[in-house]
Amino acid sequence: MGVKFSAIVSRELQLGGCEFEQGAIAVPAGATVSAGTVLKRDGERRFAEAEAGDAFIAVVPFDMTNNGAATASLGFRAIVSGRVRRDMLSVGGASPITSAQADNLRANGNIIAVETADISRANP
Repeated sequence: MGVKFSAIVSRELQLGGCEFEQGAIAVPAGATVSAGTVLKRDGERRFAEAEAGDAFIAVVPFDMTNNGAATASLGFRAIVSGRVRRDMLSVGGASPITSAQADNLRANGNIIAVETADISRANP
């Protein structure tokens, strides 16, 4: 008889206290907007992928794919407040985000990007 240990592996983007806003984003045909993509405002209830220098205000909570033959406006609920994993966030396709980008997201979007460590892989 011994003690058993088990690891729970969670690659969840959301860490807690997340609030959402209904909106839409234009996605080109055959393209995917990945979970963790940082967004900027692109009109009322519209979002667009953010680039460096933009005011970051939201995060995509799950992968969204346009399987159509033309650009489509996909409706979804963006994370606009709460705590998320920093290592899962990307700006302009670059991941993880920098400290300055995390500060931008907290200041403009009220989203806290939390550093996390996967302790199950630290000591193989």
